[in-house]
Amino acid sequence: MADSVVSIQYLKDFVNSQLYDEEKWAFNVIGLTAMSTNQIARVCALFFCRDR
Repeated sequence: MADSVVSIQYLKDFVNSQLYDEEKWAFNVIGLTAMSTNQIARVCALFFCRDR
């Protein structure tokens, strides 16, 4: 049980460090934007670029 409490605290600390540090947040936003754009491109390719 102690390991799970430590893991949860570690996860909370990590998320907070990513959200509240301006440089890390800017980097993460770029990554999230790229990933979402890539996902949108994949969906478009599935629906519009397949053989009919």
